[in-house]
Parts: sequence; structure tokens; C-alpha cells
Amino acid sequence: MALRESGAVALDRIDSSPDTRVRSRGMPAIEPMNSTTPQTVNRGAAAERSRRLSENYRRWSRRPRVQHVACILILALVPLLRWWPALSGGAEPLGDEPAYQAAFARVAAGESPYGGTGFVYPAAFAFAGAWCVEHLGLDATMHLLRGANLLGLATVVWCSMAWLAWSILRRLWVGAAFILLAPQIAHSILLGNVSLAVAGLVVASLLRVPRAPLSAGLALGASIALKPIAPMTVACLIGASHEEARRSRWLAAAAATLVALILISAFPYPGQLIDLQATERVSTTVSLHRLPKLFGLEINALWISGPLALAALALLRRLKLGPARFLCFATTASLVVLPLVWSHTLVLALPLQVLALSVTVDRLHGLSRTKGPAGSLPRWLEPALVLLAVASLQLSAGAGVIDDQNLTIQLAGAMLPALAPIGLLAYLLAHTERF
Repeated sequence: MALRESGAVALDRIDSSPDTRVRSRGMPAIEPMNSTTPQTVNRGAAAERSRRLSENYRRWSRRPRVQHVACILILALVPLLRWWPALSGGAEPLGDEPAYQAAFARVAAGESPYGGTGFVYPAAFAFAGAWCVEHLGLDATMHLLRGANLLGLATVVWCSMAWLAWSILRRLWVGAAFILLAPQIAHSILLGNVSLAVAGLVVASLLRVPRAPLSAGLALGASIALKPIAPMTVACLIGASHEEARRSRWLAAAAATLVALILISAFPYPGQLIDLQATERVSTTVSLHRLPKLFGLEINALWISGPLALAALALLRRLKLGPARFLCFATTASLVVLPLVWSHTLVLALPLQVLALSVTVDRLHGLSRTKGPAGSLPRWLEPALVLLAVASLQLSAGAGVIDDQNLTIQLAGAMLPALAPIGLLAYLLAHTERF
């Protein structure tokens, strides 16, 4: 009896072994189930890729603060030396600076800063500029704005390389080469628009939220009061309550909201600013708001921005992002919701571009060691699409010179850079996990 039971147990163990082929009379052998599928392989690769990116960022963030500051200053010197004649004040005012100067002068004269054209910023910016002109002079004020732009640009470039396993020297020379060669950067610097300074505040603030939420929120609120290109990031901080470090996100969002409301409401004319966000200039922007204009539809910007913001927040609730992917999601949502987006505004998407390119290179290395399934798309197609999206963002300044072209050219020139951040974000989320 005991022998019979032990034999049954042994047979049961053999039958339950995953490597055993069960044969019966007249039946073919049943192959064991193979748990390794393309989906699990891709999921494993995404997890490993995210782990490496997280570790790279951890090393970068642990560097001494003085080292980060020194590298940002070095990168800021690159455009200063390259465009010294224009930035030193010896040449004519830069592209958008006459609008700033006129707004400062109107405030100094007791008038509304929105009496002319080209000034679509909160009144706090105009009043601060008028105060600086009164106490420091016009030249010094313009130099301060240009210096803030260079520091903001250098901050975005430096932070965008945080997830790369590069040495400091390599980061510096690649960052310097990008600043010197990228058409988008040259256009933004010579335009003199404060978007570069604001982008630096936004990117640095979002990266600092987990460690220093209060100071990050204060800086983010100040950026909104200077130029509100990223108020959607505050909504994303609140909407990501299911993520880790929710208290840090809520504290940063509360501080940003409080600072922005104080700085905006403390000065007059807030209603005029809201009206200016839905003007005819939408027809020349590189945002999704340009699409209805191209087909002759007159739709208030709020009717477009509102549903887009709600859709972004609903999607956010379904995703598990982590700090890096949250940065990319929040900046992309900001660009999608904004009515007025220009080439210099799209600098916000630089971290997303670097991460997408990094994922593409990593996937190419992985694909080179494996053979794709029959009927799969060519391996060059994936990096080609990523490069096309990045190129459309870097060449987005050209969208401002196609306003008199036919509908097809305007659709391609404006909608490619408008949709590129969405495509790059979808690509990043598809091939990484929370990090």
C-alpha cells in the first residue's frame, strides 16, 4: 500500500514537471509551454532600460551642487561668446525686446502694458521691468533679461542630459555643440524672448519637487507670473496624486499656485491678458489651436484648451510615471494645451527629445543582437520617425515663414512640431517603465 502511494506521488511529480513531454498511445507529444514571449521580452527590456536611466539620474543628482552650478555657467558662456555682438548691447534690440521696452515705458507712464502689440505676458513682468529700468537703466535691464535667458537655456540643456551615462566633460562638449548648432536655439537666443528663462525654471523646478517641494513650487509659480507657458504642470502635480511622494507634489502645487495668484492678482489688467490669449496670432502659432484656423473655423481658445487639459489629466490618472516620465508628461501637456506656442516655447520639450533618442539608441543595440519576426517593420523606420519628430521641433522656427503658403504646406509645417511632443511621449511611455 505504501509502495503504491509513493509510486503515485512520483508519477504525479513527473507529470507536473514543466520539462516533461506527456505521451499517450496514438497521441503526438505535447510540447511544454514557453513563457518567453515577445511581450515579456519587451517588458523586461523596458524595465532594465528604466533601471539604468534611473541609476544614471541618481548619480547625476548626487553630484555636488557647486558642480551643477559651474557646468550651467560654462554652458551659458557658450552662446554669450558665440553671439556676443548681439547680446552685448552693441547691436539693435533683439526680436521681442522692443515690445518689452514699450510695455515697460507704458507702465512707467501710468498706462496699461497692453496698449501696444506684442506684449502678451502677465502685468507683473511689465511692472518689474519698469522698476528695473527706473533704478538700473534700460541697458542694464536688457542685459539682465538676456543673462536670464542664457542661464535658463543652459539649465534646460544640462538637466536634459541627467539620464545619460556620460562624464562631465562629455556632457559639456555635447551640450555646447548642441547650443552652437541647433537652429531652434539660435533663433530663440536672437529673438530675446524670455521663454528660455522660464523653461529653465520649469524644468529645474519639476526635477526638484521630490527633494525640495517648497522651493520648487515657489520657482514654478514665479515662472507662471513671468510667462505662463507651463501652468498645466501645476495641474499635473495635483492630478498625479496616485504617484509616489504625493505630499511633495501637493506642496509644490500649492506653493506654485499661491505665488502665481499673488503675483498676477497684485497688479492690474489681468482681464486684458486673458483676452490677448485668443487673438488672431493663433493663426501663426505652432500649437494645435492653429488647426481650426487653417480651415477657417473661429473657436475660442478656451474651448480647445479646456477639453485638452481634461483629457491630459484623465490620462495622467491611468499612468504610472515616476519623476522623469512625469517631467516629460507635464511639459508635453503644457505645450498641447497652450494656445500660443512658438519655436522658443518648444525648448520645454528638450528633456523629452533627449530621453526619446536615448531609448532609440538602446533599442537599436538590442535589435542588432536579435532577429526580428517575419513581416516586421524595417529596423530603420523606428529611429527615422524619432529623428523626424526631433527635427521638426528643432526646425520649428520655419513655421513662422509659411503663413502665406497653401494649406498643405501650413499643415505640414505647423502640425508636425505641434504633434511631435505627443508622439515622442507615447514612444517613451511605450518603451520604458516607471522611472
